[in-house]
Amino acid sequence: MSAVVPHLRSLRTRLAALHSASPGLLRWLQPHRLSVANKLKATLWICGLGLVAIAAVYAWTGHANALAARSQASYQRGSDLAASLSARVAEARRLQTQYARSFDDADRAQLLATQKALQTDLQALRAMPMDAGRRKALQALTEAADAFSQGVAALFERVDEMGRGDAGLAAQLQQAADTLQAQVDVQQRPALALSLQKMRRQEALLLLDGDSTHADRASEEKLPFDLALAGLPADVQDTLRTGMEAYQAALLGYTAARVGLDVEAQSLLDTATGVAPALAAFQQAQVAALARAQARQQAGARTMSVVFALTLLLVAGVLITSLVLVLRAVRQPIQDTLRFASDIADDRLDTTLRVYNANDEIGQLAQRLVDMQQRLRARI
Repeated sequence: MSAVVPHLRSLRTRLAALHSASPGLLRWLQPHRLSVANKLKATLWICGLGLVAIAAVYAWTGHANALAARSQASYQRGSDLAASLSARVAEARRLQTQYARSFDDADRAQLLATQKALQTDLQALRAMPMDAGRRKALQALTEAADAFSQGVAALFERVDEMGRGDAGLAAQLQQAADTLQAQVDVQQRPALALSLQKMRRQEALLLLDGDSTHADRASEEKLPFDLALAGLPADVQDTLRTGMEAYQAALLGYTAARVGLDVEAQSLLDTATGVAPALAAFQQAQVAALARAQARQQAGARTMSVVFALTLLLVAGVLITSLVLVLRAVRQPIQDTLRFASDIADDRLDTTLRVYNANDEIGQLAQRLVDMQQRLRARI
């Protein structure tokens, strides 16, 4: 008990200091000491503050809904880009396979355009805000797409090495074969023609499927071709051997380039196959993120609805309570004062009047009537 007394004294000292510094503030903190006008003013202030609170909560909920809508739109944009990316990857794989067989300039142009569009979609995805899970999946997808792009560039380099048109290795091989064929046809030797025919057959198969074993089999016919040269003049033999050497060199050059091209095409096919799992992982992460965003938006909408409803109820409760308190503070004192004034007018000076609150106007009026009654009684 002795420990509480100093605290009470300190509290009383602080209240006294607050009263001396701001007497008006202390009066506002004691509603029973307010006048009727100040009570009405306080009620109006409470009503205004309540409206401000409702407006603030409404603005906050609107801002939160706008943020949620923008977040939802961002996630939807990411999903659309992921779907577009999936279609572009499938198209790029199709064009890559087609170009590896045809080496057509139109297929090459389409593959380049699809690859550029794929990189554009990836860049748009990288520019979007993402969580750590989606960012990691996008990084893996970007690495796979970059590897695919590098593979396409390497394939183009191999095709450029083989050349196109009259400058291509295939055209050079055809030209060397035609030259040798013409030289053999002039000699009219069946053994030479048969040996060259076997080489040309393997050459045709090589051009068709790119299998290097056909080049080996064609090279095996060189020995029978040399044996068939026996009996020909020395200068004719030299000419045919020179033509055969040129043909074999063109055949081996084309074979080496074709094998490198096939290896590059197969490597690119394997790389393109690796893009699909990375894309599927990113799409899965995107779908999961979109589901979480929708769940957060729904939860946020419910929370904001509850907060808004509670704010309305709180403001309405405080306002109604204030009005009821003001009504109770005014109605009964006015009725008693009117009754007391009527008694004085009827010369009944023995009645009493209760002063409910000496601080408001009604209480001060009641006190004046009581004083007047007492003076009248004293005179009589």
